[in-house]
Amino acid sequence: PQNTQFVLEVLRLVSENDLIAEVGGGTGNYTRKLLGLFPKVGMTFIEPSPEMMAFAKKRLSDLPTQITFLEKTLDQALPELEPHDLFIFQRSLYSFYSDIKEYEVMARRLYGKTAPGGRIAIHELGEKYDIGQMRQYIPAAQAQSKLSEVEFEESARIFLEVLQEFNEAVDRKIFTLFKPEQLVSIFTAAGYTLLNQEGTTYFF
Repeated sequence: PQNTQFVLEVLRLVSENDLIAEVGGGTGNYTRKLLGLFPKVGMTFIEPSPEMMAFAKKRLSDLPTQITFLEKTLDQALPELEPHDLFIFQRSLYSFYSDIKEYEVMARRLYGKTAPGGRIAIHELGEKYDIGQMRQYIPAAQAQSKLSEVEFEESARIFLEVLQEFNEAVDRKIFTLFKPEQLVSIFTAAGYTLLNQEGTTYFF
C-alpha cells in the first residue's frame, strides 16, 4: 500500500516532458507503474546490480518511453548526467552508504545535477521489518496470488529470507535507517527546500 501511495504522490510532481531519474530502480516494478501513466517523459534508470538490471530491461522493454539504462551506482553515474527534473529514490537510499557524511556529500553533488525547479522524491524504510507480522500477511497474499502452491511457497520463503537479511544488514550498520530530521537536514543543507514530509516519504 505504501508503494502505491508513493506512486500517486509522485504523479503530482511530474510534467509530461520531464527528464526523470530513478536511482536504485531494482527490477523496474515501480518504474513501470510511473511510465504507464507518463509515457512521454524521459527516463534514466540507474541500478548497479546486473541481476536487477536484467529484470528491469525485460520488464520495461515494451514501453514507448525513451529509457537510458545505467548499470552504475549513483556516484558513478552523476558525472555524465545532464540536469534532471526529478530524482526518485524508491526504497533504495538506505543501501548507498553506512556513513551519514557520505550522504551529505552525495546530496550536494546531486543538487548540481538537479534542473532549476527540479524535485527530489524519496520513499525510505523507517525501521526494520517485523518478520512475525510479515508471516501473518502471507496467507492473504497467497489468496490473491496467481502462482501455484509450490511457486508461492518458494516465493514466500525467499521473501522472508530477504527481509531477515535486510534486518541483519541494518544491525551490522551496512544499511542506514534515517530519522526524518536526518534526511531533511541532509537535503536542505545541500540547497533543497522541503516541500513535504510525512512518515517515511520526503519531497524536496
